[in-house]
Amino acid sequence: MGMPTPRIRKLTERMGPMSEFGRSILTRGPEPMKRGKVYEYDQEPGDLVIAMQEVLDRRGQAETPPLRAFDEIVKREPYPVERKAKELVERLKRNGITRFLLLFRGSRSRSELVATFMAVLELCRNHIIRLAGSAADCTVTCQETEEE
Repeated sequence: MGMPTPRIRKLTERMGPMSEFGRSILTRGPEPMKRGKVYEYDQEPGDLVIAMQEVLDRRGQAETPPLRAFDEIVKREPYPVERKAKELVERLKRNGITRFLLLFRGSRSRSELVATFMAVLELCRNHIIRLAGSAADCTVTCQETEEE
């Protein structure tokens, strides 16, 4: 795995102290109510109206941010199927045989997982790799000759 980008490093430094906030705080559980005791609350109607208005005001502040706000943070990175197919063939030539599910190990994104699956389909269709065995124990071998 490569070195983190300066942007990630800066964000990590900024958010690091925030992870300690509230870490060892234990809240107190509800106290048991005494049987037969009548609990009376005495609030002024005006206080209740103000409290309700504050709740309604806060509701407006917590709106979902627009998707554009995340453009610089989360970028879609489609993983090329051709590149994944080459990686799979190289790995199979190097190791000989592997289990189907191990082809997906190490994928770092959903896009890479999809590219892996699409690459397997393409390589099978072109008779470059061969799948054998049951669904629970499927193995993958490379059928490509050295001259290709």
